[in-house]
Order: sequence, then C-alpha cells, then structure tokens
Amino acid sequence: MQISEIVENWDKYLDGFERHQKTIYFSEKYIKSHAISEHTPLCYVYIKNEDKFIFPLLKKAISNTSFFDFETVYGYGGCLATTDAQEFISEAYESFLYELKKESIIAGFVRFDPTLQNQKYLENQCQIIFNRKTIIVSLRDSVDEIWKNQINKKSRNVIRKAIKNELTVEISQDKKELLIFKELYEKTMKRLSADDYFFFNTDYYENFYKLFKEESYVASVKKNDKTIASCIFLKDEDTAHYHLSGSDPEYLKLYPNNLMIWEIIKFAKTKFCAKLHLGGGNSLSESDSLLKFKKNFSKDELDFFIGKILVNKPIYEEICATWREKNPDKVERYGHLVLPYRF
Repeated sequence: MQISEIVENWDKYLDGFERHQKTIYFSEKYIKSHAISEHTPLCYVYIKNEDKFIFPLLKKAISNTSFFDFETVYGYGGCLATTDAQEFISEAYESFLYELKKESIIAGFVRFDPTLQNQKYLENQCQIIFNRKTIIVSLRDSVDEIWKNQINKKSRNVIRKAIKNELTVEISQDKKELLIFKELYEKTMKRLSADDYFFFNTDYYENFYKLFKEESYVASVKKNDKTIASCIFLKDEDTAHYHLSGSDPEYLKLYPNNLMIWEIIKFAKTKFCAKLHLGGGNSLSESDSLLKFKKNFSKDELDFFIGKILVNKPIYEEICATWREKNPDKVERYGHLVLPYRF
C-alpha cells in the first residue's frame, strides 16, 4: 500500500505511532484550535507498506499574490515518522514537496518538537537551525528525590518563602480559572511588548476549554483568594507541557511562579507523567531571564530547532525582495526570519 496526499483529517494516522513518537501538538484538535480565519489546517500523509510519515501544517495565503506558505502550530510540531530509514524519508519528503506545489505553497516555517527531536528526520532534506535550549524535568524519581536533586537550593528557599507568605496553588479544569488566566496572560504579554503572535482572542479560550477539557489544567497561585500568577499546562500520555503563563508584577516578590511550578511537578507525578517540559526563554540568549528561571527546576536541557522549507525558491525570493523594498524599516528586526513578509 502507498499513500501520498494532503488531508483535512488525520487523527486516524496518528494511531500507528507509539506514545514516545508523538505529542498532543500533532493532534487535529490542537492544530485546529490554533487556526484563525486565514489559516487552513492540513496534514500531509505518506504511507509505504508499514511505514508512515505525517506533517501537520497551517496553510496561509500570502497577501497580494496567488501563492501560499505554511507554518507549524504555536508550540511545537514538524513531521512524525515511524522509521528513520533515509530512503523512506527522502521519498516521503520529495512527495511532500510535490503535494505542496500542487497547493501553490512556496515555503514553510517549522517549529520542531524538542521532546521528540524530530528535526533528525529532515537533517538531509531542508535547512535546520538551532534556536534555543529548553528545559525538561524528569519525573521518574520520587517527589523527595526531585526536591533534593533537581530543584536548586535557591529555588527551594524561595518556595519555602512563598508558602510562608501564605500563597496557595489550586490546579483545576474550571472555566472560571481559565478566564482569570486570560486576563493575567494578556497583561503579561503587554508588559513584555510581545508580538501579536502571542495574543489569542476570546474565541480561542472558549474553543480551548471545549476541546481540551480532559487534557488541560490551570494552575492558579492565590494570595487571600486573589489569583496573582497562573498558567495553562497540557498533558498527553506521559508528558506534561507547560503551555502559557502570566503573573501580576506587584506580587512577584512573593515568588508565586516558583511555587506554581513545584506544585505542577507534584501534580504531574500523580497523573503518571514521566516528564514535564517547561520550554525555553523569551529570546535566543543563553542569559535570558525566563530560561534562567526554568533552570532552577532541572539541569536537563533539550535543543529546540526550527526549519526552513523552500518549495518554490524563485517566487519566495521575489516576494521577500519586494517586502524588503517596501519595508526598509522592518528589515533589521524581521529580515532574518523564515517568512519575514508576514511582519
């Protein structure tokens, strides 16, 4: 049997992958929950005999042209394969490019999944770029062992201070807590002057609650019943994923975020997770303050890679050149990106 096609529904193809070969970021509902009006969620599927290669993506029209590009969803993504045999991967990738051309897609931006290290499949196929380190917390040891061996001394001290400051953490699947999180998150992103990419409309949260009621949790740090820090984390078969977070700057001196992550670690263990992926920092710098904060909880790091896929290089270069001519003030900030004309 051989299949090579782009489909709109692909969960059935994920069934052939072992739990260590996939994450929640590849599911239909995760990708479709992040698709806004101009996005078309699609998935390329290649099957030959018993082997599978799949690549979920978001297709988007390029303004003032008849062409499209794609990117992987917020979070992590890329391709999944049941084998790393180069002959199979090469065949699958060439067929992938052929199907993309039929869709008038000229280029793609890929965020690979650090927990899967799935960039390995395309190392010989497209441009792979190291982006930053992310932090992974092993949950295989006991809570006491994690506390002693993985949480550094400084963080242990501030967690004790947070408890002394009468902070408490509630972990729930309550919609009310999700909406409180939304307010804190948006205030945090505005404070950080984050790009529009990091903001989500109200519909996003409504859909998120409906779709991920079983797999998502809100951790809320409270002081006298007031939520002062909050985060959303997701859980798939054996991994908890730290997804989005926000906090009230007036209360940071009480160390709510340290306590919050510690409570998530303990909670994830009760859900039989083997690891908690905290992600990376806000920038590419190794001295990034968020990355340094996350290192308080584990010495284990993962490499996060991005990918640049060119399907129609001449058209891609022409569109980039036109964008540079029209937006000279943006070139320094965005010119190095895979899809600079998006900004």
